[in-house]
Amino acid sequence: QNCDCPNNLVLNPSFELGTSNWTATAPYIVFQADPFGAQCGANAGQQDGTSNTNLATFYQDINLGGGSQVQLKFKAGTHVPAEIAKFGLIFFNGTTRLDSSLVEVDHILGATGTMQDYLITATAPAGTTKVRVIGKTGLDWLKVDLICLTVIGTPTASIGNRIWFDA
Repeated sequence: QNCDCPNNLVLNPSFELGTSNWTATAPYIVFQADPFGAQCGANAGQQDGTSNTNLATFYQDINLGGGSQVQLKFKAGTHVPAEIAKFGLIFFNGTTRLDSSLVEVDHILGATGTMQDYLITATAPAGTTKVRVIGKTGLDWLKVDLICLTVIGTPTASIGNRIWFDA
């Protein structure tokens, strides 16, 4: 198992420090770091939600400029794929949501807790000041590990259409 993620922007990406650096919002039964399903190290992040209409979340905000191309790799699974379990990115300018890219986690963990690899590649919209790495849960568990967010491309600069006079 390769657990490396050079230049990872996510702090505590495998929940080895418990839930430090992560913020959880209700309604949830449990938000924890736990050994079940751990793919790298001793823990995985886990949230058990209570409602498919009012989703619980856990997230981490990371400063990011508009036009940045990012790649989010993570391992995840759930027990009941018919319930809502999503993970991904939301782009903000301050507190204003600009765009998002989330995937439905439908991999069944099973008795051994083996997770599936997921990948999201996205470009931050113009005006982006931060990206939120976020999990959303409905009536069942979302379990994640080895969350890796890296910048894979930066905005290109342009001086636009200009006429230059060289005197």
